[in-house]
Amino acid sequence: MKGIIQALDQAITLANSETKIIPGHGMDIVGRKELIEFRDMIVTIRDRVYAMIEEGMVLDVVMENAPSKDFDAKWGQEAGWPTVNFISIVFHESVANPDTEVNRN
Repeated sequence: MKGIIQALDQAITLANSETKIIPGHGMDIVGRKELIEFRDMIVTIRDRVYAMIEEGMVLDVVMENAPSKDFDAKWGQEAGWPTVNFISIVFHESVANPDTEVNRN
């Protein structure tokens, strides 16, 4: 997740109010504002999942707690990362790399 967030931060830095971003898949053409919203959504969900892991929750319990529920209507079916896959990726990345510093914005 850290690399994805860093890439989004870099794209946000390069973009201005006139910039149009054409995603590789899934989303419509967006601007800087939407890119910031997307990055913030990823960071929020990642932080929620990490907090649940720190509380000792396993993946099934994390999924039951729906850390992305307030984003699912808008972002939950994005072609590249449907919710179930995204939460699983965040969970497994954290469990596989427990000493990785979380880059919280």
